[in-house]
Amino acid sequence: MLMRPGTWQLVRGTPIRRRHIRERLARAAQARGLMALPPPSQPQPHLQPQPWPQQPPVAAGPPTSAPAAGSPFQDGHGRRRRFGIFRWVALLGAVLLGFGIYAEVASEHDPQIDLHVVSESPAGHCTVRWTDPWEHRTRTGPFRCDPDRGALLADWDTGWLVSYGPWKGDLYNSDLIGSPANDAVVPIELIGLLISGGGLVGGTVASVRRRRPGAHAAGAAHAKAMGTAAEVQARMKPGAGPPARTTYAALAERARLQHVADERARPEADVREVAWWRVRGLRRTSGLTAVAGALGVAVLPWVVYAVRGGIPFNMKVLAVVWAALAVLNSWRAWNNGIPAARLIARAARAPVPVPKRYVLLSAPDGSKHALVLFPPYGGDDDQPEAMIQLVPGNAKKPWRGLPGEPVSTVELRGWVDVNPPVVVGWIDGRAYWPQEPYQELNPNSPDLSGF
Repeated sequence: MLMRPGTWQLVRGTPIRRRHIRERLARAAQARGLMALPPPSQPQPHLQPQPWPQQPPVAAGPPTSAPAAGSPFQDGHGRRRRFGIFRWVALLGAVLLGFGIYAEVASEHDPQIDLHVVSESPAGHCTVRWTDPWEHRTRTGPFRCDPDRGALLADWDTGWLVSYGPWKGDLYNSDLIGSPANDAVVPIELIGLLISGGGLVGGTVASVRRRRPGAHAAGAAHAKAMGTAAEVQARMKPGAGPPARTTYAALAERARLQHVADERARPEADVREVAWWRVRGLRRTSGLTAVAGALGVAVLPWVVYAVRGGIPFNMKVLAVVWAALAVLNSWRAWNNGIPAARLIARAARAPVPVPKRYVLLSAPDGSKHALVLFPPYGGDDDQPEAMIQLVPGNAKKPWRGLPGEPVSTVELRGWVDVNPPVVVGWIDGRAYWPQEPYQELNPNSPDLSGF
């Protein structure tokens, strides 16, 4: 989300991941003279921007090897932006593994053909003639004949044709001699499995390192220096001093500016009427969803065995890997996830609700969201009392499953006198599941770092 200079109008922008497309758009903008346009006027006379540096238009041509300092292809620290190398490594491994699986399945349908032996050496090397079943023409080539066939079959033998990949049409015998396809499929599968596993592990480690506390310290410092939207608006008014950062009015204005409505909110079962494991959000919290997914992939080879009567080698490897992952997820769910989900479900069914006003705040990177709670009957100058961090959505749409209104009232159910305190917020008859324990804030100096 971008804001037009000098206004409060929000504009939704779409990130462009491919570097050559970004460079082409930048060259087109310079060629049209957009950099020579005057910058928009600001409401603060003492903060008028300086004119854009005049640069000659850049002719279309191959991109330079390294972008200049301050270019849109570098981040705020002058470092080249990431292009997600691990995702492409995992994709390459998946392509190789998929091709290996396809080749192994297709090899079971290689056509068997009759061969006419033209000549044969004492070592068993033959020259044979056969009719190609796809091109319907006669072909001649080398073949490893069966030395134990009878005298009546001296001019006849049988073989198979490869029906897949770059080796299609190659001839081989019952001992799999004659085509490199039979020796290449299994190594391709193993290489694809190793590459895709390395890409997944590397991408996971990189993602965890980026999400650690302090990974976005520069962005947080910039946001702290700029202040909230209410502070910026107050600075734009002549003679106005900086407003309080954590009052109800300031945080409500900030929540309205950063709110993104979820237009496709999925309904969820009411935990007060059904068992906790029938509620989608609690299944996700307990880890049962991950266990079911891993078990489903691990059982897939046995389904293949029941249908086709045999399990390929690569499917056995995948079954072992996913079975180990299912065991690990089951251990985590049994020790941590399921007890936490049952405790949250009991808190959501607590008999006495406590009404509060809330403000929905989100981190700048969308990694976490929180309901900041205020007294139910108060004014705009009230300070927050507590905070509940909510379970975020997926990586592409982190706002998925959040409340529809950024500022409203909530009913709290649960217990604050237990360790850790567990409280569930109910908004318009729907429960919003906490990601962290209920956190009380100091009214004199509430800590809202990260939001």
